[in-house]
Amino acid sequence: MCVPKCTYFRRMYSSRTWTIAASSASLLILLPDLIQPFNNDNELYQTMGWQLAHFHQLPYIGSWDQNFPGIVYFHAAIIFCFGTSPLAYRIIDVLLLLVESMTIFWLCRQWFSNRFAFYAAISDRKSTR
Repeated sequence: MCVPKCTYFRRMYSSRTWTIAASSASLLILLPDLIQPFNNDNELYQTMGWQLAHFHQLPYIGSWDQNFPGIVYFHAAIIFCFGTSPLAYRIIDVLLLLVESMTIFWLCRQWFSNRFAFYAAISDRKSTR
C-alpha cells in the first residue's frame, strides 16, 4: 500500500520542482524586457490608449491605426490603472508572458515528460524575444 503513495508524492514533488524551474527560467529570460524601450508599434498603441483613457477618443475615430482595435483597449486599461509609464506596461507584459509560458508547460506536461515541458516553455520564451 505504501508504493502508490510514495510514488504519488515523488511524482508530485518532481512536478512541483519542474514547475518552479520553468517559471524561474522564464522569468529570467523575460527580465530584460522591463528596461527595453518601446518600438514604433508600442509607442503608437500607447498613444492611442492614452487618447482613449484621457480624452475618450475611440480608436479609428479619434486616432488611427490599421490594426485591430483590441490592443488599444488593452493599453488604455493599463494606462487607466497604472498610468502612462512604459514600466507599467512592461510589467503587465512580462506577467502575461509568464502565464503563457506556464500554460505551455502545464499543457505539455499532460502528454510529455516534465523535462520536455520545461524545454517547451523555455524555447517559447526564447523564440518571442
